Amino acid sequence: MSNAACVAVLSRGGSPLFSYPEYRALRDRNQSLEGLAISDPEESDLSYQGNAMLIGAEPVSANYAAVLGARTAMGRWFTREDEPVAVISYHAWQALFHSDPGVLGKTIRSESHAYTVVGVAPPEFAGIYAPLRIDLWVPFRYWAGNTADDRRGMVFGCLKRGVGILQAAAELNAVATLIHRENPDMAKDAGSAPLLLELVRGIPNPVGRRQALPVMILLMAVVALVLLIACMNVGNLQVARGMGRQREIAVRFALGASRRRAYCAS
Repeated sequence: MSNAACVAVLSRGGSPLFSYPEYRALRDRNQSLEGLAISDPEESDLSYQGNAMLIGAEPVSANYAAVLGARTAMGRWFTREDEPVAVISYHAWQALFHSDPGVLGKTIRSESHAYTVVGVAPPEFAGIYAPLRIDLWVPFRYWAGNTADDRRGMVFGCLKRGVGILQAAAELNAVATLIHRENPDMAKDAGSAPLLLELVRGIPNPVGRRQALPVMILLMAVVALVLLIACMNVGNLQVARGMGRQREIAVRFALGASRRRAYCAS
């Protein structure tokens, strides 16, 4: 993935998700990025000849591989969004096809769609949503069908050589302003917040940086709650034990035991 060092993720108002029509408009008019791609991961299934597995699937634009510089271990990446074709992960090739060298051209199914396998990703590539592993890449528009314009996805691109992140963001905001002026409905959907670009080192995780913090806070709160409950339980046990000991000590006093023997005897 030679392009990984120049990948930048778009966001607006803290969200990395854009409508598919706005993505296409930005893609067609941008001048600062080598390309803009869109991705919309989902949990799905993958089956072949009666064998199935639960997977992470990534519907992506046709230029996804070109933007990332992604290659294949076998076959090719798709270059059109209307092709009923797919690239599978190296893991899926091993698990579902038992490393069959004749996998290319086989028909697989995912949800309600059938796809022809045209490529197998290299073992080191598992998509852009680590630690979630992606096992299937399919053309965005074919996957979405008539609902494509209602879909949203993460948009990212690769900066052209010599173009800075602020320069690219300014150019994209100018393009977005023009697009929204021409398409008032799109402007209402997008909102008024400016576009931001965040340069990502390595393979981007669009959700990670902005959404990891709330998740971490939630996990810390859960841990704190569990510790609090544990402390309360221990406290209750100590109180119950103390109450039991009081009765025991009173009986020992009544039988004539000394204070030392009453408290220390087991």
